[in-house]
Amino acid sequence: MTEPSKSESMLESDDISTLCVTRSDRLRPNTTFNRLYGTESDNTFALELEYTRTLYGEKIAIASIDEIKKLGIGTNTQHEQWLTDMKKIFPNVEEGQQLTGIFTPGQPSRFFFNGKPVGDVADPEFGPAFFGIWLHPKTSAPKLRQLLLNTK
Repeated sequence: MTEPSKSESMLESDDISTLCVTRSDRLRPNTTFNRLYGTESDNTFALELEYTRTLYGEKIAIASIDEIKKLGIGTNTQHEQWLTDMKKIFPNVEEGQQLTGIFTPGQPSRFFFNGKPVGDVADPEFGPAFFGIWLHPKTSAPKLRQLLLNTK
C-alpha cells in the first residue's frame, strides 16, 4: 500500500467523504462531555469516518494524539498509553473503507473497521479526548464541528 505524500492532517475534508454522528437510544448523563465540548449531547454516539484515500493506521494514531495535545487534553502518560492503544487498533485504510468509533460516557471507546470490531481503548478519559478532535470547541476544524453538531 502506497500512501500519497499529502498533508497528514486527519481533518481534511477531501480525505473523509462521510463523517457523521449517530446518537444512541441509550441516554446517560455525562457532565464531562458537556463541559469539554460545550454541547448538550451527553449520549452514547458513533462517529463514522469513510476515507477517500489510503492512510496508514499508525499515522492516523499519531495525528490523533497530535490533535488531542493541541486541545490540551490528557497527561503525557495518557498520551503515551493512548498512542500505544491506537497503534494496535487502527488499521491501514483505503478509499471507501470505514472506521467507526463508539463513545459511551464512562466506558471504554470501541472501534470498528468496516463494521467489524477491531478493539477498545479502556481508559474512559480517552473518549472525550479522542472525539474532542472533532467536537471540542477548540477543534482545528470548526466548520466540521458545526456540521456534526448541527449548529450555526
